[in-house]
Parts: sequence; structure tokens; C-alpha cells
Amino acid sequence: MEELSPSKQLFRKEVLEKGDTNSLGTVFLRQPKEYQWIAVLMFLVVSGLLVFLFVGTYTKYADVFGVITVDKGLVKVSARREGQIIEQLVKQGDSVKKGDLLYVISTDRHSSFDQNLDQSILAQQMELQSSLERDIAIAEKASGLELALIKSKVSSKAIEIEQINEQLDIYDRRVDLSSAGLARNEKLLRAGHTNQAQLDQVIEDHLSLQSKRNDLLMKLNSTQSLLVELKNELELKPGNFKEKHNRLKRTLIENKQRITEVSSNIDYRIYAPLNGVIGNQLTHVGEFVRPGNVMVSLIPQGSQLQAELYVPATSIGFIKPAQEVSMRYSAFPYQHFGLHSGKVLSVSKVISLPEELETSVELAGAVYKVIVGLDSQSVRAQGEEITLGVGMELEASVKLENRSLVQWVLEPIYSLRNR
Repeated sequence: MEELSPSKQLFRKEVLEKGDTNSLGTVFLRQPKEYQWIAVLMFLVVSGLLVFLFVGTYTKYADVFGVITVDKGLVKVSARREGQIIEQLVKQGDSVKKGDLLYVISTDRHSSFDQNLDQSILAQQMELQSSLERDIAIAEKASGLELALIKSKVSSKAIEIEQINEQLDIYDRRVDLSSAGLARNEKLLRAGHTNQAQLDQVIEDHLSLQSKRNDLLMKLNSTQSLLVELKNELELKPGNFKEKHNRLKRTLIENKQRITEVSSNIDYRIYAPLNGVIGNQLTHVGEFVRPGNVMVSLIPQGSQLQAELYVPATSIGFIKPAQEVSMRYSAFPYQHFGLHSGKVLSVSKVISLPEELETSVELAGAVYKVIVGLDSQSVRAQGEEITLGVGMELEASVKLENRSLVQWVLEPIYSLRNR
């Protein structure tokens, strides 16, 4: 006999049996198989969503604008004076060496009589140049002849002085002999062996000899003085000739400078300042240019094209060197030519204002400059490689951050918690 629990012992057996029966009959629970499939499907969907939220990632990009530049800088060649381009010797893409002629610019001026003023002035200066060159040649020849003449005079006077000295020696002996004869005649006169008339004749001859000797001595002094003057002149003449020659030479140099100035007023030439490749050409033959007008840009030899991006301050904190960048060139629509890749080379640490940047890109506010190295220096179009041009505008997509989807979904909660 089954033993009843204490709670059941409070009631009679009939009461308990009455409670075990249902007056309405037995209840059956019907579960269609479709509900089971739906439950399994919902479980799989929810599980898939959870896996997707935890495994899937969300990447945030920033679209920024920029231009193509060169790593060694772009050299801009400008006009020095106002004029008209009459000759252009290069075109875009040409390689040039330092000193190569790029442009010839005419700066002709005309008078009211339709005369070319600069050409007229140049003709006068050229005529003056020829005259000065003739004067210098004549002066050099004259100086040589004059020096030779002075040297000849010096030599002649030296010989003349020697001859005078020889004559003086003769006259000295003659005077000595005359003095001795005069003394003898005076003794003879005192002894009565001669008369006074004969003595007077001897005295006259003696005085005549002395007079001639004195004249010869004066001539010697005069000749010696003249010789000294000639020697002094011979010493001074080269200096005088040199001074005159230098004066003519200075005038000649000044006139050459004037010719150069006038020639440059007629036309002047622009040469390549360094080795490189011709970039953008902003002027052509026949155009008028003013001082400072940029005529052509020159890409230094060995330069590499790069992209210069202008990133707002709100996005700069996520950009790091070596980060990959996708670019779309304005000249090559990405729908036809695809995206072009590169890597960040450097990020500016200084913010720049729009007016501080020389760029064609319109900027709304202050930006940071980010330099991107290009994976390719050209774009393939219609079966050929087309080199990118300096100054070409572009749009770039820069990856800022990469987070899981669950972090992205829960970001509002994180932001509320951090408040």
C-alpha cells in the first residue's frame, strides 16, 4: 500500500482522486515544424549578427584635397622687363641644361617718326666704339714712336756732350799754351826784344781762346741740362702714355657697357637657371610680358612628383607616416582610370592659413600639409603612360581609424560614460 505524504493525509482518498481528473478532458500541445525552423533561423540570424558585430570592422575615411608638387621644389622663371616674346625654344616636357636658351624677348621702342630708338642709339654707340678703338691704336703707336724719338735725342745729346768734352780738353790745352806764350811775350817785352803791338795780338788771341772755351762750356751745360730734361721726359712719358691709354680704355669699357644696355633694351634672353625638365608653360610666342610675370616652371633634375594634401585640424591627429592613401586625380576621372595609391611621407607640425599657401585649391580654413609619395609618377591612358603634371588637383581618401562594429554601436554609451 502506497504511503501517503503528510499533506495528502489531510484529505480523503476520493478527494485526491477527484483532483487528478479533468472534467474537460486531456490537453494536447500542438507544435508545428515550421515554428521549429523559424526558431532555428532566428537563432542563426541573431548569432550571425552578434558575430558580425564583434568580428566586423568599420573604417572611417576623410576626404581631403591637394595638388601635385615636386620634392625638390618648383623653379619659376620670370620676365625681367616688359616686352614681347619673339622666340620660344622649349616646350613642356623638354629636358634642359643650365644655361640653355629658353626665350628671346623684344623690348623695341619707337619714336614719333617711327624710328627704332634703341637701334639708332646702338648704331651711334657702335660708331663711337670703333672710334675709341682707333684712338687707342693710334695712341699706342704714337707713344711708341715718341718714346723712340726721345731715346734717340737722349743718345744724340750724350754723344754731343762727349764731343764737347773732347773739344774742351783741346781748348784747355790751347789756353794753357796761349798762357805760356803770353808769359814769354811779356818777358820779351820787358827785355826789349818785342813790341807792344805784338804782345797785344798775343793777348787778343789768348782772350779769344778763353771766350771760345767759355762758349763751349756754356754749350756743355746747356746740352747736359737738355739731356737731363730728356731723361726725365723719358721716365715720365710711359706713365703719361699709360694714363692716357687707361683713360681711353675706361671710356671704351663704359661704351661697351652702354652697348650692352642698349642691346638688352632691344631684346633680352632668358636662360635655364639649372638642369631640369620644363613643366607648365604659361606664355607663348607673340604674348606681351611684364616684369615678374612667370613664363615657365622648371622641375629640377632628379625630382620626384608627390602629392601635397591639405588636411583640416579635425582629422590631422589620425594621420601618421607610412599610412596608405587613395587618390583621385581631377584630370583622370576615377570612373575610367581608377584610384591611385600612395603613402604618407611626412605630416606638418605647423598649421597654415589659406592665404599663406600658394595653391589653386580653395580652402575653407586652416589646414596641415601632408606630403604623400606616389606609387606611380604617371597614369596609363589610351595605351600610353601620361606623366602627371605639377599643380594638378586631386582628391584623396585618408583612413582615419578602424574600429569593430560593436564599438561603433556602443560609442554613444561610451561617450555618455566619459561625461
